Amino acid sequence: LEPQFIFEWARRLNFTYGWAHDNEFWGHIYKNGSGVGIFGILSMDKADLAFNAFYLWEPEHHFLDYSTSHFKTSIILICPKPKLLPGWMVPIQPFSYTMWVAVIISVFGCTTALYIFSVASVRFLARGTGATMANMYSSWIECAFRTTGLLVLRVPPDERDWSTPRFVPMRHLVTWLILFYFVVTTAYCGGLATVLAVPRYEQPIKTPEDLADHNIKWTGLYDAYLISIRDTTNPVMARVVKNFYLEGEGEVVIPWLAELCKLQKYCFVLEKMVGGTFFMPPFITEDTMNYYRIMDEELYSSLAIFGTRKGSPLMHHVNKILGKARDAGLFKYWEDLTVRNYLSTRRQLSVIQSRIQFDEGPTKLQVRHIHGAFYLLAFGVSSGTVIFIFEPLVYKMFTIKQNILLKKKKNASEEILDNYNQRKTK
Repeated sequence: LEPQFIFEWARRLNFTYGWAHDNEFWGHIYKNGSGVGIFGILSMDKADLAFNAFYLWEPEHHFLDYSTSHFKTSIILICPKPKLLPGWMVPIQPFSYTMWVAVIISVFGCTTALYIFSVASVRFLARGTGATMANMYSSWIECAFRTTGLLVLRVPPDERDWSTPRFVPMRHLVTWLILFYFVVTTAYCGGLATVLAVPRYEQPIKTPEDLADHNIKWTGLYDAYLISIRDTTNPVMARVVKNFYLEGEGEVVIPWLAELCKLQKYCFVLEKMVGGTFFMPPFITEDTMNYYRIMDEELYSSLAIFGTRKGSPLMHHVNKILGKARDAGLFKYWEDLTVRNYLSTRRQLSVIQSRIQFDEGPTKLQVRHIHGAFYLLAFGVSSGTVIFIFEPLVYKMFTIKQNILLKKKKNASEEILDNYNQRKTK
Protein backbone atom coordinates (compact mmCIF):
# COMPACT_ATOMS: atom_id res chain seq x y z
CA LEU A 1 0.00 0.00 0.00
CA GLU A 2 2.83 2.42 0.79
CA PRO A 3 4.41 2.07 -2.71
CA GLN A 4 1.01 2.88 -4.23
CA PHE A 5 0.95 6.04 -2.13
CA ILE A 6 4.43 6.99 -3.43
CA PHE A 7 3.33 6.35 -7.03
CA GLU A 8 0.27 8.56 -6.71
CA TRP A 9 2.17 11.25 -4.82
CA ALA A 10 4.88 11.38 -7.49
CA ARG A 11 2.30 11.49 -10.26
CA ARG A 12 0.42 14.28 -8.54
CA LEU A 13 3.47 16.49 -7.86
CA ASN A 14 5.42 15.36 -10.93
CA PHE A 15 8.67 14.32 -9.22
CA THR A 16 10.97 11.38 -9.71
CA TYR A 17 12.23 9.01 -7.06
CA GLY A 18 14.74 6.23 -6.56
CA TRP A 19 15.03 3.23 -4.25
CA ALA A 20 17.72 2.75 -1.59
CA HIS A 21 18.22 -0.58 0.18
CA ASP A 22 21.00 -2.88 1.34
CA ASN A 23 19.14 -6.22 1.65
CA GLU A 24 19.19 -6.05 5.46
CA PHE A 25 15.44 -5.61 5.93
CA TRP A 26 14.74 -3.40 8.98
CA GLY A 27 18.28 -3.58 10.38
CA HIS A 28 19.31 -1.49 13.41
CA ILE A 29 20.95 1.79 14.38
CA TYR A 30 24.21 2.00 16.34
CA LYS A 31 24.82 4.47 19.14
CA ASN A 32 26.84 6.78 16.86
CA GLY A 33 23.89 7.16 14.45
CA SER A 34 25.16 4.81 11.75
CA GLY A 35 23.43 1.54 10.99
CA VAL A 36 22.27 -1.02 8.50
CA GLY A 37 18.96 -1.88 6.91
CA ILE A 38 16.09 0.59 6.60
CA PHE A 39 16.85 2.12 9.99
CA GLY A 40 20.51 2.69 9.18
CA ILE A 41 19.95 4.07 5.67
CA LEU A 42 17.45 6.58 7.00
CA SER A 43 19.53 7.55 10.04
CA MET A 44 22.61 8.21 7.87
CA ASP A 45 20.52 10.36 5.50
CA LYS A 46 20.99 8.02 2.54
CA ALA A 47 17.24 8.15 1.96
CA ASP A 48 14.62 10.87 2.47
CA LEU A 49 11.64 8.66 3.28
CA ALA A 50 11.27 5.09 4.50
CA PHE A 51 8.40 2.62 4.71
CA ASN A 52 8.00 -1.14 4.98
CA ALA A 53 5.78 -2.20 7.87
CA PHE A 54 7.14 0.78 9.77
CA TYR A 55 5.53 1.21 13.19
CA LEU A 56 5.84 3.41 16.27
CA TRP A 57 9.02 1.90 17.71
CA GLU A 58 10.48 3.86 20.59
CA PRO A 59 14.25 3.02 20.41
CA GLU A 60 14.56 4.07 16.76
CA HIS A 61 12.64 7.29 17.43
CA HIS A 62 15.77 8.72 19.07
CA PHE A 63 17.32 8.90 15.58
CA LEU A 64 14.27 9.14 13.29
CA ASP A 65 11.08 11.17 12.97
CA TYR A 66 7.74 9.45 12.46
CA SER A 67 4.86 10.67 10.34
CA THR A 68 1.20 10.59 11.17
CA SER A 69 -0.32 7.13 10.91
CA HIS A 70 -2.22 6.13 7.80
CA PHE A 71 -3.76 2.82 8.96
CA LYS A 72 -3.58 0.21 11.70
CA THR A 73 -2.23 -3.28 11.18
CA SER A 74 -2.44 -6.21 13.53
CA ILE A 75 -0.35 -9.29 14.15
CA ILE A 76 -2.46 -12.39 14.57
CA LEU A 77 -1.52 -16.07 14.65
CA ILE A 78 -2.91 -19.22 13.17
CA CYS A 79 -2.50 -22.16 15.54
CA PRO A 80 -3.07 -25.91 15.20
CA LYS A 81 -6.71 -26.82 15.48
CA PRO A 82 -7.65 -28.52 18.76
CA LYS A 83 -7.57 -32.28 18.54
CA LEU A 84 -10.11 -34.74 19.88
CA LEU A 85 -9.55 -35.60 23.50
CA PRO A 86 -8.18 -39.15 23.97
CA GLY A 87 -10.64 -41.93 24.59
CA TRP A 88 -9.36 -42.70 28.08
CA MET A 89 -10.71 -39.31 29.23
CA VAL A 90 -14.34 -40.18 28.38
CA PRO A 91 -15.18 -41.40 31.94
CA ILE A 92 -13.94 -38.15 33.52
CA GLN A 93 -15.29 -35.65 30.95
CA PRO A 94 -18.93 -35.54 32.21
CA PHE A 95 -17.81 -33.58 35.30
CA SER A 96 -15.55 -30.58 35.46
CA TYR A 97 -12.47 -30.42 37.67
CA THR A 98 -14.40 -28.51 40.35
CA MET A 99 -17.23 -31.05 40.27
CA TRP A 100 -14.84 -33.98 40.69
CA VAL A 101 -13.24 -32.26 43.68
CA ALA A 102 -16.70 -31.77 45.19
CA VAL A 103 -17.55 -35.47 44.64
CA ILE A 104 -14.30 -36.61 46.26
CA ILE A 105 -14.86 -34.31 49.24
CA SER A 106 -18.44 -35.63 49.58
CA VAL A 107 -17.15 -39.23 49.64
CA PHE A 108 -14.73 -38.42 52.46
CA GLY A 109 -17.41 -36.43 54.30
CA CYS A 110 -20.02 -39.18 53.99
CA THR A 111 -17.52 -41.82 55.10
CA THR A 112 -16.72 -39.78 58.19
CA ALA A 113 -20.43 -39.18 58.93
CA LEU A 114 -21.22 -42.90 58.63
CA TYR A 115 -18.45 -43.86 61.00
CA ILE A 116 -19.32 -41.19 63.58
CA PHE A 117 -23.04 -42.05 63.51
CA SER A 118 -22.22 -45.76 63.81
CA VAL A 119 -19.93 -45.31 66.81
CA ALA A 120 -22.35 -42.88 68.49
CA SER A 121 -25.33 -45.18 67.95
CA VAL A 122 -23.54 -48.16 69.49
CA ARG A 123 -22.28 -46.11 72.40
CA PHE A 124 -25.45 -44.23 73.34
CA LEU A 125 -28.41 -46.16 71.90
CA ALA A 126 -27.41 -49.79 72.51
CA ARG A 127 -26.10 -49.27 76.04
CA GLY A 128 -28.04 -51.23 78.64
CA THR A 129 -30.68 -52.52 76.20
CA GLY A 130 -29.17 -55.95 75.75
CA ALA A 131 -30.38 -55.94 72.14
CA THR A 132 -28.20 -57.14 69.31
CA MET A 133 -28.09 -54.64 66.44
CA ALA A 134 -26.53 -55.19 63.04
CA ASN A 135 -23.66 -52.75 62.49
CA MET A 136 -22.14 -52.83 59.01
CA TYR A 137 -20.24 -49.57 59.59
CA SER A 138 -18.04 -50.56 62.49
CA SER A 139 -14.72 -49.58 60.82
CA TRP A 140 -13.37 -46.89 58.53
CA ILE A 141 -12.79 -49.43 55.74
CA GLU A 142 -16.39 -50.66 55.90
CA CYS A 143 -17.68 -47.08 55.77
CA ALA A 144 -15.43 -46.23 52.83
CA PHE A 145 -16.56 -49.27 50.83
CA ARG A 146 -20.25 -48.59 51.58
CA THR A 147 -19.92 -44.94 50.54
CA THR A 148 -18.14 -45.86 47.31
CA GLY A 149 -20.89 -48.38 46.62
CA LEU A 150 -23.52 -45.66 47.06
CA LEU A 151 -21.64 -43.55 44.50
CA VAL A 152 -22.33 -46.24 41.86
CA LEU A 153 -25.90 -46.83 43.13
CA ARG A 154 -25.08 -50.03 44.98
CA VAL A 155 -27.48 -50.00 47.93
CA PRO A 156 -26.08 -51.70 51.09
CA PRO A 157 -27.56 -55.16 51.72
CA ASP A 158 -29.02 -54.18 55.10
CA GLU A 159 -31.13 -51.47 53.40
CA ARG A 160 -32.88 -54.14 51.34
CA ASP A 161 -33.53 -56.36 54.34
CA TRP A 162 -35.94 -54.54 56.67
CA SER A 163 -36.18 -57.54 58.97
CA THR A 164 -32.71 -56.79 60.31
CA PRO A 165 -32.98 -54.57 63.41
CA ARG A 166 -30.87 -51.42 63.11
CA PHE A 167 -30.49 -48.04 64.71
CA VAL A 168 -33.00 -45.45 63.51
CA PRO A 169 -30.42 -42.61 63.00
CA MET A 170 -28.39 -44.90 60.75
CA ARG A 171 -31.50 -45.73 58.69
CA HIS A 172 -32.19 -42.02 58.14
CA LEU A 173 -28.57 -41.18 57.29
CA VAL A 174 -28.12 -44.03 54.80
CA THR A 175 -31.47 -43.28 53.15
CA TRP A 176 -30.58 -39.62 52.59
CA LEU A 177 -27.14 -40.60 51.29
CA ILE A 178 -28.81 -42.93 48.78
CA LEU A 179 -30.94 -40.04 47.53
CA PHE A 180 -27.92 -37.71 47.38
CA TYR A 181 -25.78 -40.09 45.36
CA PHE A 182 -28.74 -40.94 43.14
CA VAL A 183 -28.83 -37.28 42.04
CA VAL A 184 -25.03 -37.21 41.55
CA THR A 185 -25.01 -40.41 39.51
CA THR A 186 -27.96 -39.29 37.39
CA ALA A 187 -26.14 -36.04 36.59
CA TYR A 188 -23.05 -38.04 35.65
CA CYS A 189 -25.05 -40.31 33.32
CA GLY A 190 -26.56 -37.27 31.60
CA GLY A 191 -23.12 -35.75 31.13
CA LEU A 192 -21.76 -39.05 29.82
CA ALA A 193 -24.53 -39.23 27.23
CA THR A 194 -23.58 -35.73 26.07
CA VAL A 195 -19.90 -36.67 25.85
CA LEU A 196 -20.70 -39.71 23.73
CA ALA A 197 -23.01 -37.72 21.43
CA VAL A 198 -20.95 -34.53 21.03
CA PRO A 199 -17.19 -34.79 20.34
CA ARG A 200 -14.97 -33.09 22.92
CA TYR A 201 -11.83 -31.27 21.80
CA GLU A 202 -8.83 -29.74 23.46
CA GLN A 203 -9.05 -26.09 24.44
CA PRO A 204 -8.32 -23.93 21.36
CA ILE A 205 -5.80 -21.10 21.40
CA LYS A 206 -7.96 -17.98 21.21
CA THR A 207 -6.04 -15.28 23.10
CA PRO A 208 -2.43 -14.36 23.92
CA GLU A 209 -3.06 -15.80 27.39
CA ASP A 210 -3.96 -19.15 25.82
CA LEU A 211 -0.84 -18.94 23.65
CA ALA A 212 1.32 -18.46 26.73
CA ASP A 213 -0.47 -21.18 28.74
CA HIS A 214 -0.05 -23.75 25.94
CA ASN A 215 3.67 -22.88 25.83
CA ILE A 216 3.65 -23.39 22.08
CA LYS A 217 6.33 -22.04 19.76
CA TRP A 218 5.39 -19.47 17.12
CA THR A 219 7.28 -18.20 14.12
CA GLY A 220 7.08 -16.10 10.95
CA LEU A 221 9.05 -14.74 8.05
CA TYR A 222 10.88 -12.09 10.08
CA ASP A 223 12.07 -11.50 13.62
CA ALA A 224 10.79 -7.91 13.25
CA TYR A 225 7.49 -9.18 14.63
CA LEU A 226 9.16 -8.98 18.05
CA ILE A 227 10.23 -5.34 17.84
CA SER A 228 6.93 -3.98 19.18
CA ILE A 229 6.77 -6.39 22.14
CA ARG A 230 10.39 -7.33 22.91
CA ASP A 231 10.64 -4.89 25.85
CA THR A 232 7.20 -5.63 27.26
CA THR A 233 6.66 -5.72 31.03
CA ASN A 234 3.50 -7.81 30.70
CA PRO A 235 4.37 -11.29 32.07
CA VAL A 236 2.03 -12.99 29.59
CA MET A 237 3.54 -11.24 26.58
CA ALA A 238 7.04 -11.88 27.96
CA ARG A 239 6.33 -15.63 27.86
CA VAL A 240 5.01 -15.27 24.32
CA VAL A 241 8.16 -13.42 23.23
CA LYS A 242 10.31 -16.14 24.77
CA ASN A 243 8.56 -18.78 22.64
CA PHE A 244 9.34 -17.10 19.30
CA TYR A 245 11.41 -19.40 17.09
CA LEU A 246 13.09 -18.55 13.79
CA GLU A 247 16.13 -19.78 11.90
CA GLY A 248 17.05 -17.19 9.26
CA GLU A 249 14.89 -14.44 7.81
CA GLY A 250 13.00 -13.56 4.66
CA GLU A 251 12.36 -15.73 1.64
CA VAL A 252 15.18 -18.16 2.46
CA VAL A 253 13.19 -19.55 5.39
CA ILE A 254 10.01 -20.22 3.42
CA PRO A 255 10.89 -23.91 2.68
CA TRP A 256 11.86 -24.39 6.32
CA LEU A 257 8.60 -22.83 7.51
CA ALA A 258 6.65 -24.98 5.06
CA GLU A 259 8.15 -28.10 6.66
CA LEU A 260 7.30 -26.81 10.14
CA CYS A 261 3.75 -26.16 8.99
CA LYS A 262 3.30 -29.85 8.20
CA LEU A 263 4.15 -30.80 11.79
CA GLN A 264 1.11 -28.97 13.21
CA LYS A 265 3.10 -28.06 16.32
CA TYR A 266 3.78 -24.36 15.70
CA CYS A 267 1.81 -21.15 15.31
CA PHE A 268 2.45 -18.85 12.36
CA VAL A 269 2.16 -15.10 11.94
CA LEU A 270 -0.35 -13.39 9.69
CA GLU A 271 -0.64 -9.63 9.22
CA LYS A 272 -4.19 -8.32 9.38
CA MET A 273 -4.76 -5.16 7.38
CA VAL A 274 -7.16 -2.31 8.10
CA GLY A 275 -9.87 -3.78 5.84
CA GLY A 276 -9.78 -7.19 7.53
CA THR A 277 -7.77 -8.95 4.85
CA PHE A 278 -4.63 -10.92 5.64
CA PHE A 279 -1.11 -10.92 4.32
CA MET A 280 -0.15 -14.59 4.21
CA PRO A 281 3.16 -16.24 3.42
CA PRO A 282 3.04 -18.60 0.42
CA PHE A 283 3.07 -21.81 2.48
CA ILE A 284 -0.30 -20.93 4.07
CA THR A 285 -2.77 -22.47 1.62
CA GLU A 286 -6.37 -23.66 1.65
CA ASP A 287 -5.21 -27.19 2.45
CA THR A 288 -3.04 -25.88 5.29
CA MET A 289 -5.98 -24.08 6.89
CA ASN A 290 -7.80 -27.41 7.23
CA TYR A 291 -5.46 -28.07 10.15
CA TYR A 292 -5.08 -24.56 11.57
CA ARG A 293 -7.34 -22.06 13.30
CA ILE A 294 -6.94 -18.29 13.51
CA MET A 295 -6.93 -16.79 16.99
CA ASP A 296 -9.98 -14.84 18.17
CA GLU A 297 -7.83 -12.00 19.50
CA GLU A 298 -4.89 -10.22 17.97
CA LEU A 299 -1.44 -10.71 19.43
CA TYR A 300 -0.88 -6.96 19.17
CA SER A 301 -1.60 -4.08 16.81
CA SER A 302 0.26 -0.98 15.82
CA LEU A 303 -0.10 2.13 13.68
CA ALA A 304 1.75 2.11 10.37
CA ILE A 305 3.79 5.25 9.61
CA PHE A 306 6.48 6.64 7.34
CA GLY A 307 9.91 7.54 8.67
CA THR A 308 12.37 10.35 7.92
CA ARG A 309 15.67 11.43 9.40
CA LYS A 310 15.54 13.77 12.39
CA GLY A 311 14.48 17.31 11.45
CA SER A 312 13.62 16.46 7.84
CA PRO A 313 11.78 19.33 6.05
CA LEU A 314 9.69 16.73 4.22
CA MET A 315 7.80 15.69 7.33
CA HIS A 316 5.24 18.51 7.15
CA HIS A 317 4.36 17.73 3.52
CA VAL A 318 4.26 13.97 4.17
CA ASN A 319 1.85 14.40 7.07
CA LYS A 320 -0.39 16.66 5.00
CA ILE A 321 -0.71 14.35 2.03
CA LEU A 322 -1.01 11.26 4.26
CA GLY A 323 -3.90 12.84 6.11
CA LYS A 324 -5.73 13.56 2.87
CA ALA A 325 -5.18 10.05 1.54
CA ARG A 326 -6.30 8.47 4.82
CA ASP A 327 -9.41 10.64 5.14
CA ALA A 328 -10.39 9.90 1.55
CA GLY A 329 -10.21 6.14 2.22
CA LEU A 330 -7.54 5.58 -0.39
CA PHE A 331 -5.59 3.05 1.69
CA LYS A 332 -8.72 0.97 2.15
CA TYR A 333 -9.41 1.18 -1.58
CA TRP A 334 -5.84 0.20 -2.49
CA GLU A 335 -6.02 -2.72 -0.08
CA ASP A 336 -9.20 -4.07 -1.71
CA LEU A 337 -7.68 -3.51 -5.15
CA THR A 338 -4.52 -5.40 -4.21
CA VAL A 339 -6.50 -8.34 -2.83
CA ARG A 340 -8.64 -8.59 -5.96
CA ASN A 341 -5.70 -8.33 -8.37
CA TYR A 342 -2.89 -10.21 -6.64
CA LEU A 343 -4.19 -12.29 -3.72
CA SER A 344 -6.39 -15.36 -3.59
CA THR A 345 -9.86 -14.70 -2.24
CA ARG A 346 -10.27 -18.40 -1.48
CA ARG A 347 -7.19 -18.34 0.73
CA GLN A 348 -8.55 -15.29 2.54
CA LEU A 349 -11.87 -17.06 3.03
CA SER A 350 -10.17 -20.21 4.34
CA VAL A 351 -8.51 -18.17 7.09
CA ILE A 352 -11.73 -16.39 8.06
CA GLN A 353 -13.73 -19.64 8.18
CA SER A 354 -11.10 -21.57 10.12
CA ARG A 355 -12.89 -20.70 13.38
CA ILE A 356 -16.11 -22.34 12.20
CA GLN A 357 -16.75 -25.86 13.47
CA PHE A 358 -18.80 -27.55 10.76
CA ASP A 359 -21.51 -29.97 11.86
CA GLU A 360 -20.45 -33.49 10.92
CA GLY A 361 -23.78 -35.03 11.90
CA PRO A 362 -24.52 -37.57 14.65
CA THR A 363 -21.50 -39.15 16.25
CA LYS A 364 -21.13 -42.87 15.72
CA LEU A 365 -19.93 -44.79 18.75
CA GLN A 366 -16.43 -46.06 18.24
CA VAL A 367 -13.90 -48.09 20.19
CA ARG A 368 -12.21 -44.92 21.47
CA HIS A 369 -15.41 -44.04 23.37
CA ILE A 370 -14.93 -47.07 25.62
CA HIS A 371 -11.16 -46.89 26.03
CA GLY A 372 -11.65 -45.41 29.48
CA ALA A 373 -13.93 -48.27 30.54
CA PHE A 374 -11.35 -50.83 29.42
CA TYR A 375 -8.61 -48.95 31.28
CA LEU A 376 -10.72 -48.99 34.46
CA LEU A 377 -11.38 -52.70 33.97
CA ALA A 378 -7.68 -53.40 33.44
CA PHE A 379 -6.81 -51.36 36.53
CA GLY A 380 -9.36 -53.22 38.64
CA VAL A 381 -8.29 -56.66 37.43
CA SER A 382 -4.59 -55.82 37.88
CA SER A 383 -5.13 -54.41 41.36
CA GLY A 384 -7.22 -57.42 42.38
CA THR A 385 -4.59 -59.83 41.03
CA VAL A 386 -1.74 -58.07 42.83
CA ILE A 387 -3.69 -57.99 46.09
CA PHE A 388 -4.69 -61.66 45.69
CA ILE A 389 -1.03 -62.62 45.23
CA PHE A 390 0.45 -60.49 47.99
CA GLU A 391 -2.26 -60.83 50.64
CA PRO A 392 -1.39 -64.48 51.54
CA LEU A 393 2.30 -63.61 51.52
CA VAL A 394 1.79 -60.63 53.82
CA TYR A 395 -0.46 -62.67 56.08
CA LYS A 396 2.09 -65.46 56.21
CA MET A 397 4.91 -63.03 57.00
CA PHE A 398 2.77 -61.40 59.67
CA THR A 399 1.95 -64.84 61.19
CA ILE A 400 5.62 -65.84 61.22
CA LYS A 401 6.57 -62.57 62.87
CA GLN A 402 3.85 -63.01 65.49
CA ASN A 403 5.00 -66.58 66.19
CA ILE A 404 8.58 -65.38 66.60
CA LEU A 405 7.47 -62.68 69.04
CA LEU A 406 5.35 -65.16 71.00
CA LYS A 407 8.25 -67.61 71.11
CA LYS A 408 10.59 -64.89 72.38
CA LYS A 409 8.06 -63.88 75.02
CA LYS A 410 7.62 -67.52 76.04
CA ASN A 411 11.37 -68.06 76.27
CA ALA A 412 11.72 -64.87 78.30
CA SER A 413 8.96 -65.99 80.66
CA GLU A 414 10.52 -69.42 81.11
CA GLU A 415 13.90 -67.84 81.77
CA ILE A 416 12.43 -65.55 84.41
CA LEU A 417 10.62 -68.50 86.01
CA ASP A 418 13.82 -70.61 86.05
CA ASN A 419 15.71 -67.76 87.70
CA TYR A 420 12.98 -67.38 90.28
CA ASN A 421 13.00 -71.14 91.08
CA GLN A 422 16.79 -71.15 91.37
CA ARG A 423 16.70 -68.27 93.83
CA LYS A 424 13.93 -69.93 95.78
CA THR A 425 15.93 -73.22 96.01
CA LYS A 426 18.98 -71.37 97.32
